[in-house]
Amino acid sequence: MTGRRRLAIGVLALLALGAAPPPARARRRLRFHGQGMAGRGAYGPDVLTVDALQDCLRATARINADMDAIDRDERMLEATRVDSRDPVSVARYNAAVDRFNGRVEALNASIDGFNARCAGKRYYEADMKQAEEKTGLRR
Repeated sequence: MTGRRRLAIGVLALLALGAAPPPARARRRLRFHGQGMAGRGAYGPDVLTVDALQDCLRATARINADMDAIDRDERMLEATRVDSRDPVSVARYNAAVDRFNGRVEALNASIDGFNARCAGKRYYEADMKQAEEKTGLRR
């Protein structure tokens, strides 16, 4: 996955129109993709070591867990009823949306970091097998 996930909720516009946030979309999960190579040889900036592969596998799991949490939070925001005449209700909702958008921005930064460190990099198949065994995670 090389794209970034973006979600912005225009709270004031939604409240003014009395509309709900857009419905949740099914999200694709991050998968580690790279170019596996047979044998073993030299390592360089575009060939991941066992340690780097372990980091990439762990990052994939963390990012996917964050996506799941964000999806749950998004559903809760969608279900939230806001009384646009009650400033406390509006302020509470706006604060929740600000926290949500901050989490989405952090997720985007994590995905950018993953893409820079892991996406499209080459690795040795034997190293990937070893990294999967050590972490208990799979691509």
